[in-house]
Amino acid sequence: MSDDYQQIIDNLSSITLEGPGHTTAELRQSVAAYASDLSLEQPADSSRIPSDFIPYLDKVSLYAYKVLDRNVDELKANDYTEDEIFELTISAALGAGLARLERGLALLNESSNS
Repeated sequence: MSDDYQQIIDNLSSITLEGPGHTTAELRQSVAAYASDLSLEQPADSSRIPSDFIPYLDKVSLYAYKVLDRNVDELKANDYTEDEIFELTISAALGAGLARLERGLALLNESSNS
């Protein structure tokens, strides 16, 4: 991957996972790591994530096309704000997406070295 793309990814990750927000940076980082592990079919540590958020994060990480308004409404009913839900959704999507990107690039690299 070119240095330009890597810089964009680094900036996006930093802003999303370390910047100010309605959720803590630690929680956003935990969500991204959890989603990354799920996407790579590895054991995922959910110990730092609220348990009522796990089914939603699983869906975002593995089957984003299946997320429905009612999934968000359930989180709102559990007193999460739209901003909190948005931040954790983006964190999960970022973690899952970057894991898939890295795996794809590694496979391309392997095939070009063969």
